[in-house]
Amino acid sequence: MYLFNFLNTCNGEKSVKQPLIIKSILFAGFISFSFGSAVADEELNAEEVKALFSGKTVSWVQHKKGHTGTGYFAPDGKLTGLRNGTDKFQYGWSVNDDGHLCIEKSSETNCRVIEKSGDEIRKIKVKPNGKRIHIMTYSDFVDGNPNNF
Repeated sequence: MYLFNFLNTCNGEKSVKQPLIIKSILFAGFISFSFGSAVADEELNAEEVKALFSGKTVSWVQHKKGHTGTGYFAPDGKLTGLRNGTDKFQYGWSVNDDGHLCIEKSSETNCRVIEKSGDEIRKIKVKPNGKRIHIMTYSDFVDGNPNNF
C-alpha cells in the first residue's frame, strides 16, 4: 500500500498516469513470465543425432515403465550397457535418413524422433495419427566408454 501511494504521488501531487504505468509494467511481466519461458521443441536431423550419440555414454529415463539405463553408443553401431543398474544388454543402434534414432533388439527395430526441448533431449514416439508421445529423456552425454560396457 505504501509503495503504491509513493508511486502514485509525484512531487506531492496526485498523478493519474502512475497507476496506468504500474499496471502496464505488471502486465508486461506477467506476459513475459507466462510465455517467455516457452521453448519450441526442435526435432534433430540425422547429422545432429549421430553427433550427439556416437561414441558417447548416455543415461536415460523411460517414462512409462520408470526404467533407467546407461549405455555406450559405439561408433560401429553397438549399444551396450545396464538397465536399472544391473541388467546387462547389447543392442544395435543406427540413425535413419529422417534423423530417427533406431534401436535394434533381436528381430525388432524401433526408430524414434529425437528432439531438443530447452536443455532436455527427448525420444518421441509418433503415432499413426500424428500424436507425439515423450517416452524417454536422455542425459549425461559423456565422451567415450568410461564404464567399460
